[in-house]
Amino acid sequence: MVRLIRPNEYDPETDSGDGFQFTYDAQGRVLTVLSPDGHVLQSNTYDADGRLLQRLDGVGSGVKYEYDLAGAQRRIVSMGGASQELEYDARGRITGIVDGNGSETKYLLDEWGRITGVVKADGSTERYAYNFAGDMVSSTDG
Repeated sequence: MVRLIRPNEYDPETDSGDGFQFTYDAQGRVLTVLSPDGHVLQSNTYDADGRLLQRLDGVGSGVKYEYDLAGAQRRIVSMGGASQELEYDARGRITGIVDGNGSETKYLLDEWGRITGVVKADGSTERYAYNFAGDMVSSTDG
């Protein structure tokens, strides 16, 4: 029998008490997620500034995160060695991602920081348009 347990709706009469467990550090960041049977599903490591350095799943697969001196995330590396480099504009907004093969995806932004286009590694571009309320009203491939 499977029972859904919601943290704010626990009913001792109907709930088995089995559920996911979370452990936290002193700053309230999630360190581990445990399955109902006690297996580690996820573990996280943070630096002294609270930035996520590594996230592993229960079998040791995962990713590492690298940051620049200003604290911006610059690189994501999988345990298998695949990586992505992040590029930013002067306002700190992500404007591009370069994968480990050198393929680059560029993000075109308007003055409000909305993505107006995505230039893919193959040179094709997706365009997005917004109304005055900031809602996306169209998307075109080309």
